[in-house]
Amino acid sequence: MTGEATDSAQRVAISGSSSSAGNNGQGIDYNHPLFLSPTDVSGISIISFQLQDIENYNLWNRSIKLALLGRNKLGLVDVMKSLLSGIAFASNASSVWSDLLKALWDEFEVFVPPPCYNCEKSRGFVAHMNRQKLYQFLMGLNDTYHQARSQILMIDPLPTINQAYAMIVGDESQKAVVIGINNLGLY
Repeated sequence: MTGEATDSAQRVAISGSSSSAGNNGQGIDYNHPLFLSPTDVSGISIISFQLQDIENYNLWNRSIKLALLGRNKLGLVDVMKSLLSGIAFASNASSVWSDLLKALWDEFEVFVPPPCYNCEKSRGFVAHMNRQKLYQFLMGLNDTYHQARSQILMIDPLPTINQAYAMIVGDESQKAVVIGINNLGLY
């Protein structure tokens, strides 16, 4: 696990009480799934045997689940059945995350429907929700997209999430071309 991910996981695991080290009365929640103990290191074998094709899959699957459950880490790898088909046939992680985000927004819209259909209140609500989706998308980008994010947020009126995505893809393609030119020594 990278240092950045470890720092992030430990920040998330902070909650509760005690500590006088300037945590404002917060302690470490050792039961939080993202808490990393000293024994949680990469490369360590948590079960005593390896997966050998389909011969020992059931035993291996059960053993891994029990080992992860015992370490309170099962939630990090356990996939909901509804997501499994999308993950199994996805070509890359980006498509998995975009499908997941779309599914979550669709589910949210079922629980929080517009106030009414074909009325001014509804249009305002839908515009607000679309802005929220755009903000969530932009804030989820890496810091390498800081410049593109800032430029998108300065556009008046704000673009749709699809337009913003197209701008980010264009920016990414332009960076790839510049890197390619620099690697060839043509620039």
